[in-house]
Amino acid sequence: MHKLGAAAGSVCLLAALSTSAGADLAVVEGIFAKAPPGAAAAVPITSASMDDRHICLVVRGTELPDGEHSIRTTALDGKGHEANHLELTLRPVRGHWQALSCYTYNTATDAPGDWDFTVEVDGKQVLERSIYVAAGTAKP
Repeated sequence: MHKLGAAAGSVCLLAALSTSAGADLAVVEGIFAKAPPGAAAAVPITSASMDDRHICLVVRGTELPDGEHSIRTTALDGKGHEANHLELTLRPVRGHWQALSCYTYNTATDAPGDWDFTVEVDGKQVLERSIYVAAGTAKP
């Protein structure tokens, strides 16, 4: 697992995970999720809030030759500013691969709104997903 910082105060994680051969995966799919404190697994979401502290994108794919490949995930916040980008080496197993990218919001610089995420494998864009991220509720 690689830990990279995109902006002051942010923590970003990208882990490459192998999947078993024969797993029923789409050519490329992306699912947004969050991992509540104490939860055993991430929970799929269709919208997010900065109150959640972080957002994750689970990406799965097939038909990628075995060997080393580069994967890059980029997140643009609600104003179109780059909030995060991550790069890592991906090693598919019999063509199947999965990556988990989680980003901890920087409430001082990140803008709420429609966030756009792109994923590139070997320099080729393979996925683009958007999700609405609310500013959250005011804290007393």
